[in-house]
Amino acid sequence: MVKISSSPLIYFIDSWRFPHPFWDYTDGRVGITDNLSPHLTLAGYSQGFFPWYQDELGYFHWFVGDEKGERMIIFAGKGRATRKLRQKLASPLWEIRVQDPNWLQIVRGCETRGGEGDGSWINDNFYQLYQQLWNMGHLKTIGVYYRGELAGGLYGIQINNYFTGESMFHSRPDASKLALLYLTNVYAPAHDIPFIDCQIPNPYLAQMGGVALPIKKAIPLIRHASRWKPPLHREREMEKETIF
Repeated sequence: MVKISSSPLIYFIDSWRFPHPFWDYTDGRVGITDNLSPHLTLAGYSQGFFPWYQDELGYFHWFVGDEKGERMIIFAGKGRATRKLRQKLASPLWEIRVQDPNWLQIVRGCETRGGEGDGSWINDNFYQLYQQLWNMGHLKTIGVYYRGELAGGLYGIQINNYFTGESMFHSRPDASKLALLYLTNVYAPAHDIPFIDCQIPNPYLAQMGGVALPIKKAIPLIRHASRWKPPLHREREMEKETIF
């Protein structure tokens, strides 16, 4: 790990070791990597960091929160369901499929937002990463079907009891909301997942039950759920630092 800029504070990350999460980052970005290997990526997620996009030079940008130093989560069982959404969840016309084998179709739906392109950050390198994480059992998907046709869904990364939502989409109204509600109110409690990490706060997620937490409160929760521990040969070095 090497500091490449002091203003804004940015690091080049080349191993499992990431910068201190509580330093003063201008926009929530902590550093860059030149690859998205599963080993590095899982280490980053476990510590509370997430990759967002790849720039034109090929570097992947990693974040710890937004420009306010906040992270949004939805506690298990606390997803906000309207009467309309509850009716749809109970309707036989709608079906929820967990670990949908059509994971690639779900990710592509997120990339295009159901046919409405938004310059998504999901490129071929992310697809390669997701294929590897799917094979390893870390990529999780929830597909929402209406009359047997995929109408929306979401995907995320799960590490032990930690789940971070990456993206979602819908091609029919409310389909992505149904996926999120199922994740927070059914899947999470059933798998002892204490909360869903939604990463960057926004009004839509707040409406669905999201709570914006300061980084100093969110990171310990994430590391506890993911059961993060540094590699044994580096634990002694880590003990010399004050992490929290």
